[in-house]
Amino acid sequence: MIQEDYVSYETAKLLKEKGFDEKCYCHYSSDGRTQHWNYQSPIDGISAPSLQMTMKWLRNTYNIHVVPKYDFYGGFYTGRIYDGRRETAMERDDYIALTGYSKYEEAAETAIKYCLENLI
Repeated sequence: MIQEDYVSYETAKLLKEKGFDEKCYCHYSSDGRTQHWNYQSPIDGISAPSLQMTMKWLRNTYNIHVVPKYDFYGGFYTGRIYDGRRETAMERDDYIALTGYSKYEEAAETAIKYCLENLI
């Protein structure tokens, strides 16, 4: 069975600071030690969305696109970030590449965290 991947506790805290307020299936306790699963808002904790939900929120809210991509020649994943808020076509073609990850999920998490810390 395929299991959903959720953002880390550190990223969940950043999301909350940046205004993420969506109902999630997973929540961290306030100390970040345990996860709880239900569809209610956390009473004493932080929402922990899936990586895909977070990427969609960044895209819909800020027009920032996180695209994990596999490099077949290098054998690693790259977390690409396209910032659709830029004004000219030349700037929109530029992207930030965070590279060298062995897993898709690592590339996605790192790119999401970069966006929250540096672009929003």
